[in-house]
Amino acid sequence: MTIVVATLAVVRAPWLVPPFVRLSARCVRQALEAPGNAGAEVRARSPLTWCTLTGWESEDDLRAYVRSGDHAVAMAQTARFLRSSRFARLGSCGRVDSALWPSAFRSLNID
Repeated sequence: MTIVVATLAVVRAPWLVPPFVRLSARCVRQALEAPGNAGAEVRARSPLTWCTLTGWESEDDLRAYVRSGDHAVAMAQTARFLRSSRFARLGSCGRVDSALWPSAFRSLNID
């Protein structure tokens, strides 16, 4: 089964949204091309609040993604871009799809 991870990112200020979105888009591309990826989606909850869902075939695949490429760059710039962030594991499912968003929002404690 797929390991599904939801993330929440709250951007510090409106002028930081464009560079944040550019870097996030590169991270999503990296995820979709990464070994073991089972899907990736992004949703804006407001202009400053962004969420992602990613799915992974194994913990090793997830860790390899988190620690490499654009995602590693993004993690190093968290303090620059974000006022707050958090993640939640949704457990296992077949594949990442739109039906998982309500569960993701609940797990991240957002409406």
